[in-house]
Amino acid sequence: MGVEFSRIELQQIHFTLKFILQTASPQTRNVLVAAFKTVEKSGLNMHWFLCNYWEAIVPILAKYPYWSARRPSLEYELN
Repeated sequence: MGVEFSRIELQQIHFTLKFILQTASPQTRNVLVAAFKTVEKSGLNMHWFLCNYWEAIVPILAKYPYWSARRPSLEYELN
């Protein structure tokens, strides 16, 4: 068993997903956005989303290895 993500970690995950999904193919983006909305509405843990969709997320992240240098402060409020 793992440990739940902290609030700051969840903010970073949300921001990163929002950033990388803009660059994903429309088909991949639609699938991931729909799944992510389901997680948010149902209250499922973020780790299940990441576990289920890591194979789609990792290649998109690999395109942007320096995304963390461009992120706003951790206090950024996600919409």
